[in-house]
Amino acid sequence: MHPAGPHVYEGAISIIGETRQAIRRLLKARAFAIPVVLTLGLGIGAVTSIYSVVHDIVLSPLPYPDSRRLVWVDHGAVGLDVERGLTLTKGLYVHYSEESRTLQRLAIYDEENVSLAGEGEPERVRAARATHTLFTALRVTPALGRAFDATEDRPGGRHVVILDHSLWTRRFGADTSTIGKTVRIDGAPHEVIGVMPRGFHFPGPDIELWRPLIVEPISSELGSFSKRAIGRLAPNATPELARSELQTLIGRLDERFPDELARRLVNDVALRARVVALKDRVVGDMGQVLWILLGSVAVLLLIACVNVANLFLVRAEEGRREVAVRTALGAGYGRLVRHFFVEAIVLAVLGGVVALALAAAGLRLLSSFGPEMLPRLHEVGLDLSTFAFTALVALAAAVFFALIPLSVTRAGRLADALRAGGRGASSGRRGRRARTLLVVGQVAMALTLLIGALLMARSYWNLRNVDPGFEPDRVLTFQIGLNESQHPTRAGAVAFHRHVTDRLANLPGVESVGLTTCLPLCGSWSGSELAVEGRTLPPGVIAPVVAIRRVSAGYFETLKIELKEGRTLRREDLERRSGAAVVSARLATLYWPDRDPIGQRIYHGDEANPAWYTVVGVVNDLPIRELGEPAAPTLYLPLLHRHGAEGPLPYTLSYALRSTVPPTSLAGAIRAKIAGLDPDLPIAGLKTLERIVVEAGTRMAFSMTMLLVAATLALALGAVGIYGVVAYAVRRRRQEIGVRLALGARAADVQRLVLWQSAIVVSSGLAVGILASFGLTRLLRSLLFELSPLDPVSFAVAVAVLLAAALAGTCLPVRRAATVDPMETLRTE
Repeated sequence: MHPAGPHVYEGAISIIGETRQAIRRLLKARAFAIPVVLTLGLGIGAVTSIYSVVHDIVLSPLPYPDSRRLVWVDHGAVGLDVERGLTLTKGLYVHYSEESRTLQRLAIYDEENVSLAGEGEPERVRAARATHTLFTALRVTPALGRAFDATEDRPGGRHVVILDHSLWTRRFGADTSTIGKTVRIDGAPHEVIGVMPRGFHFPGPDIELWRPLIVEPISSELGSFSKRAIGRLAPNATPELARSELQTLIGRLDERFPDELARRLVNDVALRARVVALKDRVVGDMGQVLWILLGSVAVLLLIACVNVANLFLVRAEEGRREVAVRTALGAGYGRLVRHFFVEAIVLAVLGGVVALALAAAGLRLLSSFGPEMLPRLHEVGLDLSTFAFTALVALAAAVFFALIPLSVTRAGRLADALRAGGRGASSGRRGRRARTLLVVGQVAMALTLLIGALLMARSYWNLRNVDPGFEPDRVLTFQIGLNESQHPTRAGAVAFHRHVTDRLANLPGVESVGLTTCLPLCGSWSGSELAVEGRTLPPGVIAPVVAIRRVSAGYFETLKIELKEGRTLRREDLERRSGAAVVSARLATLYWPDRDPIGQRIYHGDEANPAWYTVVGVVNDLPIRELGEPAAPTLYLPLLHRHGAEGPLPYTLSYALRSTVPPTSLAGAIRAKIAGLDPDLPIAGLKTLERIVVEAGTRMAFSMTMLLVAATLALALGAVGIYGVVAYAVRRRRQEIGVRLALGARAADVQRLVLWQSAIVVSSGLAVGILASFGLTRLLRSLLFELSPLDPVSFAVAVAVLLAAALAGTCLPVRRAATVDPMETLRTE
């Protein structure tokens, strides 16, 4: 046996014995152990759960092979004052794919809602159309079957589809014979050629099938900026190198596309390529939110540790005489170190177990009720890194807490304890100073958290009170997507939607019905320029880009959008194809700042489908994507013309019904009416307009809720900490209080003394917290809405709430101080 063997064995036996003794001591001191374990569990559990979210969403690479080389490609436009968000056109995709050397693969895709039939009841699912290069760029292959080949995203390519694993399991029972079967998507037959692996998600977890996106191999037209793009960098390439190369290719657009649009994109629009890491694009602004939340729960953990440190300090001071006697009888310093460290580690381990249980429960709640806009939420969970993080935090806490009794039981202090019979006046003063400093820090940290939470709450209140430009109450919305095979012509699709509209309008409780290509707060928009009759733009000047919305008669009335001037669209406008149009207030200001917009004629269309419209009305500005965003100039054109080919084919439209009854009570009747026209037609996105408005503020609501939870816990821990310190101070000073009362002091005098000393501690903490908040709240600036990070109301309310919590924490000890019996105290002491 190695010479060190016996010593190691003896050491292990000694530690096991010390652990058993520590457990027995803690079982006897449950009033100390239970609060320590629960407080540690709460603090470590909070920081563990948010760390897990930050690790899996922000820090972990995307779940694709060599994902660091995946990039997002889009554009800005100097001439349009747009920094980012202009996606690709099909022409740009072909141009970049053929000419770029820094991009090994480039793929474009878009998303859509489709009707899926075959192997069960028809349903509405979220789908993506993508070029065959998507899966090669991601380096992911189907678990069954194959991916798209290079011929299937070309004109005349086969109608094929790849299924998501969850859709394959849910709808097809995970049957491997699904490969080769035919399903109907929007009425058209598609052959199932593949099933993606379990856990694969792109571009999001809601995508359930993929179809080829048809692209001309040799495109002579740029097309519209509507296709999202990802790429894989070539070896040794960087996003900046790729951006520089694409910018060079933009400068050569007029060589490949000899038309006016290419020249204007280069010279007037001043298109600017953007290439960023795909993970940065996926995480987006939520990364900053999550880091702030992690910092908040870290502060909460510190507050919890302060509480536990105070408990250890009290326990160490009360046990000083016992430790002094043991030392005098021959117990070595190493034995004391082992004694305190083992006890602290046992408590930290138990706290870590509680923390993991709380973190697991918290992550389950987040997975079930977390906001849909939280990226990569399906990837979040407890893993080895989470366990390692929890163990590291618990170990650090154990070391810190073990040092507290060791500092109290230094040799000189133990001698003082023996001479003072356990009272240790000088040590008591040092202990009081330590506890006071800990509580000052605790109050300061709690105040900082509370101010941040109140800033977010007031900001969310401001957002919720923004006038959206419409009245969302008592409005039910949903989408219908028609099958092209069943409605192959525009006239047939228009007729079907009109039948649906008429049937729904006759339902009891329905006040009005409106249709649109896109509801407010429901997504993105592609810009378009307008030409104004009789006005020519100077060379190099670009007309403002406007959003285009197609709406039916009754749409503005259903949403109760304020009419500022003129009139809205009428049914006869659709019957006669009068060319009537309605514009938003922002558009009217941009295009006709010095004249009446009513009666002005504008041009929207292309050479194949030219169209002039006459402005008949001006309506309130509406948000496109988010509440409170700058208003986008919007043009509203008639939907559901009976004749001609004007406008997009009305296959997928959003319906809005204003009712005199609770909107959701109409769901069954709506389904029945639509089933009467087409029993195989599913409806999707059935929700109230009020819910859409609430969901638009989800990010801020999430941040506010998490900060409020952290601040509430910090407030509770702070109150408990103040109570503990004041109560212990009263208990330690019972003799002094008894003497004061015996010499004639009144109970009120004693109460004022205790309150005054408590007020000094709390005021010091408030002062430190306010100074810290002046700097730290600036981190929230980008998350706030119409609110300064130095909002005086938030600061004042936070101080008032914390003072109330401090007062609550001191009430009981103050009452006890006033009820001290002088004679009994003097006899005891």
